[in-house]
Parts: sequence; structure tokens; C-alpha cells
Amino acid sequence: MTDFGTGVLKITPAHAQDDYQIMMEWNNANPDKKIGYKNVVSQDLKLVGTVPTKYKGRKYKEALPEILEDLKMVGALEKEETIKQNILITERTKAIVEPLMSSQWYLKYDGLKEAAIDMVKKGDVQIHPDNMIQKFNHWMENLRDWAISRSLWWGYRLPVWYAGEVTEQIDDEGLVKEYIQIGENVEILDYANPEHLKVQKKRPAEGWSQDENVLDTWFSSGQWVYATLTKHNLMDTFFPTNVLVSASDILENWDSRMMMFTYFKHKTIPFKNLFLTGLVLGKDGQKMSKSKGNVMDVDQIKTEFGSDALRMAYFYQNSAGGSYVISPDKLKNFRQFNNKLWNAAKFVMLDFDTANYNADFSNLKLELSKQLMDHIKSVKEKVTKNIDAYEFGYATETLYNEFWKKFCDELIELSKKHTNPVRDSNKQIISEPNPEEKNEMKNVLIYALKEYTKMLHPFIPFITEKIWQEMPKVEGDFRSLMYTKW
Repeated sequence: MTDFGTGVLKITPAHAQDDYQIMMEWNNANPDKKIGYKNVVSQDLKLVGTVPTKYKGRKYKEALPEILEDLKMVGALEKEETIKQNILITERTKAIVEPLMSSQWYLKYDGLKEAAIDMVKKGDVQIHPDNMIQKFNHWMENLRDWAISRSLWWGYRLPVWYAGEVTEQIDDEGLVKEYIQIGENVEILDYANPEHLKVQKKRPAEGWSQDENVLDTWFSSGQWVYATLTKHNLMDTFFPTNVLVSASDILENWDSRMMMFTYFKHKTIPFKNLFLTGLVLGKDGQKMSKSKGNVMDVDQIKTEFGSDALRMAYFYQNSAGGSYVISPDKLKNFRQFNNKLWNAAKFVMLDFDTANYNADFSNLKLELSKQLMDHIKSVKEKVTKNIDAYEFGYATETLYNEFWKKFCDELIELSKKHTNPVRDSNKQIISEPNPEEKNEMKNVLIYALKEYTKMLHPFIPFITEKIWQEMPKVEGDFRSLMYTKW
């Protein structure tokens, strides 16, 4: 026996989630020796049920001192001491959460969870990254009936109608009982009795009242994938969706339910690919939260660093499902990258008539031109492979390094001897570039820049679109970069 505690295990399934789980596991393993629950605290925090009469109806905090004195009187209290323990509190008010049993509406997953598991197992729905499949399967295989009713002031009301006033009470045995009063008669609420309640969208008749609870928000959002498309007559165009991008922390609550609800409603998959992002962390390495005070002001970021810098910070070197920090240093770096892109575009377009652009590179003369073409081909192959594999972090890392270090710092610098006049120490022009070499080099540089804007556009759309509008177009190019392929 230890120095702490009595060695006696208390079981209060009505007021502790762990104890409730113990009760359920025991009852499943011992169907002939089931144990039950007993509520001793009501929703207004008053003592009820099987507690001694002297305590009933009193707030439990008010009764605690007297309970302690009574325990001392009968010799049941050996000592009192201060200990630290984990207590569940609410996020906003910091009030202690007091679990208790009550009547709720539940949704059975029978047939639905098996269908969702099969979608992933057969590869009809591909989850990126692969290591999230284990997390998905663990959740689905251990899924229990879902309590979908919430006592909130906003949301979609439950489509449940009662023929009279319904009240919930806790009897002397500590059990939850629901009563319905129809006229002068008060009866135990019978869910199977259509004279007591009906589940339907519209009011059955005058005098019937709707359940005041609302549906869990994940219940309504779980229908998003087809409900939004149905409303706008886009089911034939976009259903099933090709790719859904979602945060990894709502794989269970949202993504899995979209899969189950879509199967229930349409007997098919909701999306072909599920790409799971990580969480955006504050500079302290914690999940951004207003209560923690580590949230960055997006409007301020856009003003100081630009929207493209923020977008690049989301992607660069970040892997699917992995969380990452957004810091001022990161944002400053990507603002500099965008400046580099802008200045490179200014140089490439300098002193060039877009009407003279020629995209026929079948007879290049300069070795540097051929090197540039090989460079672009290599970058396109790497980035395309990365994007096809949903490795956006690698794609942006490749573009960042190749554009800055290879294209700008090396190839553009080498191109200047073919495009710029040679000057002496007094900055006087002593020779002009060969016109044919200059024209070829300018055309190749413009082509290379166009290809870079195409590849960078998914990650930094605003600056690339602006540059694209100023560049010469050829057959196959769209007016907007948004629609242009590579």
C-alpha cells in the first residue's frame, strides 16, 4: 500500500469520462454483471439523486464543508492535504468542467465508417501524406456513436418536434428521465411514439415545438463537399472534387465525416485526393491562438511584407501534415525574394520590344542560351514531379534556390556580356553587344522568365500575374497567367 490514497477505486461514470469508459468496457465484457451510472449533480450544479436528503437541492460547493465535517464525525476522513491534479477547465471562462449524464441525440455510424475505410484502403481516396492513413484508420476503427446535439444559441436546429413541453429530471436513483406534458397529462417521453415526437423538417402541426438544441457544427460542415455544389448546380462539374486541402488536426472531425456523409447521400467518394497541411505556429512554436497572444496580424503582414511573401512562407520547405513557424525573419526573406523576381523581370524586359519576341529556339547559336534552356527544362521536371507528388515544400525550395542562385546570380550575370554595352573605367561605352546575340539572349531570357512565372504562380500569384501582363505572348498563352500551363 502506498503512502497516498486508500487503494480503493471509485467509479463515477456519470461524472468522469474515464470512469464512463471503464463502465462501458466492463459491461461489454460482463453482460450478466453490468454496472450503471448514478447522477449526483444536476445541470444547475445542485446535489440530486442518491445523495443524503440533507444535501439534496444544495449547490455542491456549498455542501462540501458540511460533507467534510460529517466524514470526520463518522471517522471516515483520515487527513486533508493539498495535492496537484489535472482538472478540465473551459478555454474562455476557465470554469471547471463538470461532466454529467444527460439525454442527447446520437448518430449511428453503422455501414458508414466501413465505407469510408474502404475508400482509403482501395485507393479511391488518397491521403497525403501517407503517414496520416494510420491516424485515419485508428480513428475510424474505434469510432463510437456520435452525440450530435449541442446546447448552443446558434446553429442548425435539430429537426425534432415535440407534441408538448419536455423536461429532463434526475430521479432518486440518479437516473436521467425525460417527461412530456401534453395538456394535463405528464408521461415518460417515448421516442418511438409518434404522438410524443416526430423527426422531420417542418412543424407537424400547430402546437408542436422544436427541440432547442442545435446540430454539432461538424454535422453540417460534413455535408459541405456536396451541399455547396448542389446549391449552385455544379455537381456535374466538380463532384467528386479532385483535391481537398485540409488541416491535419481536423482529419477526424471533418474529413472523415465528409467521406461518410457523401457515401450516405450519393454512394460515392467526396474527393479523390485529401491533402493535409500542418498547423501554422507562432514564433513561440505554439499553435496560434488569441488566448495565448501569439497570433500575427495578417493585415499588418500584408502591408509590411506583401501577400506573396506570406503565401511563400506557408509553402517553403514545409511538408504535408507538418506544423511550421511563421516568423518576421521568414517573411522578410520572402519579401526579398519577391524583390529579386521583380528586379530580374525589369532587367530581362529592359530595352526590348515585345513585338520582336521569337519563341523559336530550334537554332540557338550561343552556348549560354542552350545552357539556359537546359536549366529551365531541368527545373520544370523537378517542380512538376514535386507538385504531382503533393510535395509543395520541395517545389518551392527548388524554385527559390534555382531562381535566385542559378538563374539570377549566375545565368543572368553571364548574359550581360551579350545584352549590355561594355564600358570603361569612366563608364563610357567602348563597344556595343552583337545585335543578333543580344536578340537571341533576350528571347531566351524572356522565355526562361515566363516559365519561372508559370511555376511560381501557384505559390506567389500576385507578383507573377503582374509580371506576366507585361510579357510578350505566343500561341497557347492565356491573357491571365492563372489559366496558362507549363
